[in-house]
Amino acid sequence: MAEKEFVIEYQDYKGEKQQIRYTKYDIPKTVAQKALDSQSACNLNIVKTMAAAIPELRSLERSNTNANSTAWLSHHPVMIMYLTQIMHLTGMGILPTKYDVRGKEYYSACYDLCEEAAER
Repeated sequence: MAEKEFVIEYQDYKGEKQQIRYTKYDIPKTVAQKALDSQSACNLNIVKTMAAAIPELRSLERSNTNANSTAWLSHHPVMIMYLTQIMHLTGMGILPTKYDVRGKEYYSACYDLCEEAAER
């Protein structure tokens, strides 16, 4: 079975198209589980949990040759999970529907990858 990955495309500050690939190994198991748990949060205390995840993700970022600092963190599946729930809790709806380059909706692709990371 092929390993799941989440691939995003974005334009950098020069307007050039870039890609970032994430696999379950880019998400610490405990961070993945907390991101999944945040999806049933009923208040904004999840902001603290999200903030606690950032240093762990940054430490992975430094060892990942696919990482590009701010872009790697801001597009990370864990950040997408938290931000989607924060938008829901603040009445902002959900993130605009975007698709990864494999055609899967961002939120679903992020959720699946976090589930896989939490199970390893």
